[in-house]
Parts: sequence; structure tokens; C-alpha cells
Amino acid sequence: MDPVAENWNQKEKSRLRIGTFNKRLHKLTSTVFYLGLVLSALFFAYTPNKLNGTVLTMYLGVTAFRLIRLKVKPWGTILNEKAKPIHLAVVKLINIEIPQLSYPPVVTKESGRYNFLVDKGSYQVALEVKNPDGLYKEIYRTDKISIPSKFGSIGKDIKVTPYL
Repeated sequence: MDPVAENWNQKEKSRLRIGTFNKRLHKLTSTVFYLGLVLSALFFAYTPNKLNGTVLTMYLGVTAFRLIRLKVKPWGTILNEKAKPIHLAVVKLINIEIPQLSYPPVVTKESGRYNFLVDKGSYQVALEVKNPDGLYKEIYRTDKISIPSKFGSIGKDIKVTPYL
């Protein structure tokens, strides 16, 4: 993919369905899941046997997993000193080992979120904002971020102080 003509990072995220979310499907599956949890608890309370206990235990295990998974997010957020998202910040990924290898920058939306899919290596994230004169200025650069596995994701929360 040509990194100049199209944003291959965003295209790959779309292909892998990272960042896309079907709210109706999520609501439907969550409703069915929690209905099953309630029914399995009622069946176990009414008829406490091994089968009902096993089903209830499985539901509780999956519920615990879902709650833990909710705490892990695949994106980072750019925040100002008041912990508010920075809108329209330019987030650049720099490969420390091969600086000539450039990745397309990501521009944050109202949520301040960003994410990069990367290969094994060492990276830095640089943050630029637009000055009143229309020029961009780098206001933050992370320390070295190492990705030890073959593929990884960079989405670290960054709090910038002071911000402009």
C-alpha cells in the first residue's frame, strides 16, 4: 500500500475491524447474555444441581472476563493539563531503529483518541498542534516504546502539560 496516496494504517484497522463498533449488535448480544445469566441464576436457585451450577459458574466466569476486558482499551488518548481530550492534534509515529520509515500521522477527533498498528521494534510518539499562525509545533515526544512481539499496537494515554 502506498503510504502517501492512502492511509494504510487506517485501512488496516478497518480491515481488522479495529475501531468499528456495531452498537445494535452489541446491545442485542449483551441483552441476551445477561438474560441468560439471570435465567441460569434463577434455575440454580430453584433447582440446585450440578448442571445448573456448571452453567451458572460459566456465566459468572464469562462475566468476570467481560468486566476485566472492558478495562483494557486498544487506543490512547491525548489529554491537556485539565485531563480533557485535545481535538485535532497530529500524532506521529517514529520508528527509532529506522527513522526514514515514516508512518502516516493520525489526527485526533473530539475524543482525542489515536492508535497505531506496528511491527516488532522501538518507537516514539510525537504530538503536534496547530499554532495560531497556522504552523504546526511539536509539543510532546514519548520515551522509547518497545514492541517485543511480531505485531503490536501503540495506544498510550498522553497528558500534555502545559498545553499552549
